Amino acid sequence: MPIRAILFDLDDTLIVDEAVSRAALEATAQHAFTTLGASRETFLRDAREHAKRLHAQAPVYPYCRRIGISAFECLWGKFLGNTADLTALREWAQKYRVQVFEATLRSLSEQARAEMAEKIELLATSLAEAHGLTAEVEYLPGYPVTVNDEDEYAFAKDTIVDVFGPDRYVHQRNPEMGSEDFAFVGQEVPSAYVNLSACPAADFASAPDNHSPRADFDDSVVPDGAALLAELALRRLRQPAAPGRTTNP
Repeated sequence: MPIRAILFDLDDTLIVDEAVSRAALEATAQHAFTTLGASRETFLRDAREHAKRLHAQAPVYPYCRRIGISAFECLWGKFLGNTADLTALREWAQKYRVQVFEATLRSLSEQARAEMAEKIELLATSLAEAHGLTAEVEYLPGYPVTVNDEDEYAFAKDTIVDVFGPDRYVHQRNPEMGSEDFAFVGQEVPSAYVNLSACPAADFASAPDNHSPRADFDDSVVPDGAALLAELALRRLRQPAAPGRTTNP
């Protein structure tokens, strides 16, 4: 039987999808740095982690696995075609791209948040134009930045050291980019946010975080947490009221 056609699998052969995906994401991170001052390293790390997680949880994931479409190819691929699987993938990918970068663009100051609000539309429209597309932007500020009041931070630190000893207190030198409900409290009253370590893993840096279904917690720290909260309250009640602040007798 004569050969009538030769079919090529273009994934990472004639078209190097992995390299293209990496270059596209790095270009996006560079653009975020240029226009918004966002850390390229943090942007890439968070985008990769969040993209993989969303991709693995997607209803189209079995189809992606079957035909070899990675989490990163879903960030830029057009997925043209009229089959049910391709249509579902194309529709899901549009929402997926929003979710990935929606969870990646974070800030560490209110000034940066204000600048982001001004420049985010430029970033989105420029990326769309580069791929021959258009973009509509709706900016929602979300959670404010969690910032410790210096006096309240010192008060909490001194209490921890007095009650548990200096070896139980660790200063967090690098801020985290997660959103926190407590930030709304900090906008209204002087506050300090303290983390209580409850990770039983020897290497806490690589352990699943507290939002992961694989997270594990050491309940033995609960009494210490309760003792700290009680001591903070008792010490605060013994202090004279600061200007504009009232305390119970």
